[in-house]
Amino acid sequence: MNSNIKYWTSERFFKRLDYFLDSNDITLCQLSQLAETSTSSIYQIRRRKALPNFQTLCAICDALDLKLWEFFDCDYERTPEMEQVIFAMQDVPKDGQKILAQLVQYMKK
Repeated sequence: MNSNIKYWTSERFFKRLDYFLDSNDITLCQLSQLAETSTSSIYQIRRRKALPNFQTLCAICDALDLKLWEFFDCDYERTPEMEQVIFAMQDVPKDGQKILAQLVQYMKK
């Protein structure tokens, strides 16, 4: 198993955060307002090459309307279309999810 401590560097964290900011057309300043945290604290974390504490991370995810697992689920970067499908599948019944999974497998051939 890969080490999470070695994988989740500050650089990787902020690359992922920038991905969501760009996807939602939100600036870091706007994010700090939505997350009810100071802009300077987020900039300081980035400048120090540190990671936010858990409470700040939760506030950031809430502001971006993300679950924590969605923020950290980045085995590869997904296209916006892929994100839409994943988000929409949460409301699809299990049988429908199985059918969609089969359809994707069929389309890969």
